Amino acid sequence: MNESIIAIEKLRRIEELWEKLKGIKTNAPEYAPVIKRIAALSAEYQKLLEAAKAPERVTNYGNQ
Repeated sequence: MNESIIAIEKLRRIEELWEKLKGIKTNAPEYAPVIKRIAALSAEYQKLLEAAKAPERVTNYGNQ
């Protein structure tokens, strides 16, 4: 799957979880797992963005 599509899907899921979080009280047992999932998806999304911005690396030394 294209990395751009994966990044977009992760971002949409993060947005969905933030919307879900609006309806959960901070002291409710389901609050912390949602926050943790948002944090994990955000970290994955950030890695995808960083990889997309990274300069291409030459892996085929001398074989052009």
